[in-house]
Amino acid sequence: MTTPETAQVVRADGLDAAGPYWDGLPHNLFSSANWLRTGEVLGGTPARYSVVQREGLPSSAQVTWRSSGEMWVYNDPVALLRLGAAELESHVEKSAAAEVAELAAVVEQAAQELYPARISVLPSGYRPGLVVGSAHDIPLLLDDLEKDGDPTTAVMHVGEEDDRTVALLRERGYVGMAAAGDSVLEIDPEWGGLQDYATVERRRGKRVRQEVDAFRASGATIREVDIAALGARHAELHAAHLRRYGHDATEDSSRRLISAIQQWPAGRPLVLEIVRNGTVDGFLVAYEWGGELFASMLGISLDTPYGYFNLIYYEPVRRAVEAGLSRIHFGPGTYQAKRQRGCTVRPLTSYVRVPERWEATVARLASLLDVAYRREMGAVRG
Repeated sequence: MTTPETAQVVRADGLDAAGPYWDGLPHNLFSSANWLRTGEVLGGTPARYSVVQREGLPSSAQVTWRSSGEMWVYNDPVALLRLGAAELESHVEKSAAAEVAELAAVVEQAAQELYPARISVLPSGYRPGLVVGSAHDIPLLLDDLEKDGDPTTAVMHVGEEDDRTVALLRERGYVGMAAAGDSVLEIDPEWGGLQDYATVERRRGKRVRQEVDAFRASGATIREVDIAALGARHAELHAAHLRRYGHDATEDSSRRLISAIQQWPAGRPLVLEIVRNGTVDGFLVAYEWGGELFASMLGISLDTPYGYFNLIYYEPVRRAVEAGLSRIHFGPGTYQAKRQRGCTVRPLTSYVRVPERWEATVARLASLLDVAYRREMGAVRG
């Protein structure tokens, strides 16, 4: 005689409490324990970990955070709706600009009713908070996301290939906007080195040669160091880089991030430095996981000619080819530069559900912003 399989969702606040369930799950880099510990340190609050157990064993899980507007903007759907119009001004269709601004202003006024938001997301990874071992668990995890009755719930950065999750979210009344994209370079296994990457396309080859030659002519070099070598200079470069992109960053917060990743390194860290005239002028922290390389933390001076492109693209490509890796994930932002260097941009759609009285406003604004974000990525539908 057989009995039906039983399933229950166990909640824990903070990774320490979730630990007994966490190790047996099918993880990626961004759901690994060390990555999440670093996220908790930076977020200043523990995440909620909800684990589906079947017959007493962990099957799937979800990481969620509760925001009242203090979270990183790309992990907070209400913030994206409020701020997206300004950030995307050059990508919003002219005929829609006035409507986008008007709708964003309405959402701004409604923020007190839209917060708090319960958000399914992995910190600093641009991935949903879902850790799925069985597709049958996804409805249970979405039930858990909505269980507390927060005004807004969201699942962030869902890949378009995840048909099951997308269909379930839409059935539940969630609306989506592709607010970020993962820029991915596929490594051809036939490449023997950086030169093969450069010669795939004529304009790319010319660009790579010019930028590598100018970098070397400046006297700069790139070296690999241990993650323990990161210190005050790297925090200075990281904070300055973030401020150039309009973020409210301090050297203290960058030092805390460095300390956390040194204490809990995720995957296999790769740390590269630009050195010029005896000074560290830039650095990159990337992680190898599952035969892929993920670019993560960056800080760079603008003084070294083409230092950015050599540090961020060409040296990681060279090393990935040598190591036999399958792809490099360069993450969101600066999409045009990444496409010019061979990347494909994969849109990541964030799904949000709001109180009924705001559904029409949010749905319309999300649809307009989705077009603008995709235009920015070079991934406009149709």
